[in-house]
Amino acid sequence: MGRMELEVGFATDVGRQRQRNEDSFAVHVPATGLEDTGSGSDDRLSLSGLMLVADGMGGERAGDRASQITAERLRDWFVDGTYREWPEATGPGGLEAALGRAIRAVSQEIYELGEGDPNIRGLGSTVVVGLLSQDRLVLGHVGDSRCYRLRGSTLELLTTDHSWVQRQVDAGVISAEAARSHPQRNILTRSLGDSLPPEVDIASYEVRHGDLYVLCSDGLTGGVSDGEILKMSLLGKTPQMLAESLVHLANEQDGSDNITCVVGRACEAGKTLLDSDMENRTTQQLMLDEEFYEDETRVDIPLPERNQAGADWKTWVSAAVLAVALGLLASWLVQHAQTDATQSSEERVGAPTAPPG
Repeated sequence: MGRMELEVGFATDVGRQRQRNEDSFAVHVPATGLEDTGSGSDDRLSLSGLMLVADGMGGERAGDRASQITAERLRDWFVDGTYREWPEATGPGGLEAALGRAIRAVSQEIYELGEGDPNIRGLGSTVVVGLLSQDRLVLGHVGDSRCYRLRGSTLELLTTDHSWVQRQVDAGVISAEAARSHPQRNILTRSLGDSLPPEVDIASYEVRHGDLYVLCSDGLTGGVSDGEILKMSLLGKTPQMLAESLVHLANEQDGSDNITCVVGRACEAGKTLLDSDMENRTTQQLMLDEEFYEDETRVDIPLPERNQAGADWKTWVSAAVLAVALGLLASWLVQHAQTDATQSSEERVGAPTAPPG
């Protein structure tokens, strides 16, 4: 598999009930598709994309500052190459180790900020961040912000929420659907800003041409189900259009929290995603549930345009078949009419009507 690049899109909204947006996000795609690392650099540490979503906590205690610090520090450290100087980055799994160190360092900074000001003590943040390096995505995660991957027509959740309700789901106490609206769904078991360094979930995934990644805060998943994310993702929208559509749908169906979404679509360097590939993917899903797209009360989702050449070819074939069928029908009707006329003539000559009695 060759080196991958990202096409990204993003959207955020305060929601319909909150007064300010405590979510933050960061994206970075080098202009050349790959960071200029200089001669002799380690390709295992080269980056060709960064995607991040952070959901701040603390309300009036500056939750927005916590998420902003998270987004800015991680973006800066990995975009300017600071992480390359860390000892963790030199060994096997260097990028994974560097990401874990970076997230723990951000958590410590948030904690010290709160300890230094009683008015904002207790502020915190979640984070989900993806680093694209060559043909793999290194994913770091703390809290209940999520990362989904669409591969073909299969949507997979790559993160596990660090929350009280997720523990209940894992234990079989409640269903995943019930967890979405549970009164305690906002209680986290891990977050940035605690006095102790958080346990960071780090994983590395192979990236394939056409993979689609959706990173989001819980304001999106609280209003949009996994099935709806799948259906929207299969429509073949650009990453920017998909991010905006998902945020809009979450606002329409819930809107009780801030909503943020970052979408990245992977493409092998030097290649492009063919429209026909996206059309085939969309057609598969339309066959599964056409009613979703006809329900205008959820969100206005335009159907993708079909390939014009293919549509013209199908039209000509249909017209030809119809013409042949009409010709056969006309021939049968003429023959039938002639037969009826002959029979009627024979009856009138051979069987005259009897005179009235």
